[in-house]
Amino acid sequence: MDCQTAGGSNNSAGGGGAGGGGGTNDACQSLWECDDWLPCLPTGFQWQHCYDLHGCEEAKYFKRPCTYTGPPPFCAENWLCQGWGKCFMNGSQSRSCRDLQNCGTNITKPPLHQKCKYQPTCDDGIQNGDESGTDCGGSLCPSCAILQNPSPIVGDGGLSAWLIAIIVLSILLASGILHYYRGQIAQGIALLGFLITHRTYKEILLDAPQRNSFFERVLAFEQLLGTDAGQKMTPAAVYSTLANLLRQYFSDALLAREDSSAEEIAERCKVLSLRPETAALINGLFAKLPVLEQEELELDLFFVRATLEELRTAVCLTSDYRHEELLRPVEEVLIDEYMSFYDEIFARAINVLRAVQYDQIEDARKGYLTLLTRYEPLSEAEKEQIYPQLRWLFDTVKFSSEMTGARVVDKSAVPAAA
Repeated sequence: MDCQTAGGSNNSAGGGGAGGGGGTNDACQSLWECDDWLPCLPTGFQWQHCYDLHGCEEAKYFKRPCTYTGPPPFCAENWLCQGWGKCFMNGSQSRSCRDLQNCGTNITKPPLHQKCKYQPTCDDGIQNGDESGTDCGGSLCPSCAILQNPSPIVGDGGLSAWLIAIIVLSILLASGILHYYRGQIAQGIALLGFLITHRTYKEILLDAPQRNSFFERVLAFEQLLGTDAGQKMTPAAVYSTLANLLRQYFSDALLAREDSSAEEIAERCKVLSLRPETAALINGLFAKLPVLEQEELELDLFFVRATLEELRTAVCLTSDYRHEELLRPVEEVLIDEYMSFYDEIFARAINVLRAVQYDQIEDARKGYLTLLTRYEPLSEAEKEQIYPQLRWLFDTVKFSSEMTGARVVDKSAVPAAA
């Protein structure tokens, strides 16, 4: 494969691919196109995204060594994109985007290309060919929507575990020791919630280019925050960049307008017939926006990093990703004894989410239960402020532990929000 960048460089000189896959089809002739190389990272490497316009192979990522000379002067990118174009017979569609600020950087640049399925018989309103439903199912068309809800699981010993947990909690509550063992009570309730499980499935809302674009942009923003230029950013610039990343996720995942309100996002979840678990994941993340978009907010880097980790986790739980696409190894944030309560809670939340991203569910559960011991000593006012974060975290860990499969949400049958 010979993938030329806009600058004329050849990706074969850039080292091994970090992603991709899928075999080539002799009957399909690839036509590769590559984005510009991403900025050089402090680690001494830069990444490039290449995609096959004919859809013969999966998108690929390449990296090459580079000389890091420091970040460019900060400029708050403000991308404006047209809607996705028609799906061509080669299985691809594109759009154009422009930066209204003309920064010359692409840290938050949205994806310009995505794969799509072109099937004339899947858009004629007739059940034909080997379709299992009208314009769905079979070997060519998108899968039909799953209408029935998965049945609850009561495995061997499962019911007894529930009963034991309930009995223990009842004894603790009846014994009048709530005041002394408040932390343990909270842990017990969370543990009971983890024990009561049912089958669910992941709903795929992002394709490969979209998910990889978000992984890249989140990593690039994290890297920027650790540089001198990032540390000189005003709180408003940091929160604005973070809010734009979140809004672009909701736009791509739900075909929603980037200026959507909470009510409109909830309605898009209903229009797409998303499961309650997926809707809770999305609506809970959207609830961060009013905080990020308020004026004169003091900068809290742990809060920013935790929110970036929440976005990365949402991408994981709404896409068919692979661990290596996260572009970094799983690593824990070290807990410092001098951390404030808030910082420690956000740091532990980051560790829980990273465990979820790498399917280390047992570690995620243990991390969440440990986190609760730091939550309980807070005042009622402090708890009220942090509770939505912990509730979203609990729902996310529980959701990820209950997944037994995945289905692609057919967004082609649902018009984009006007």
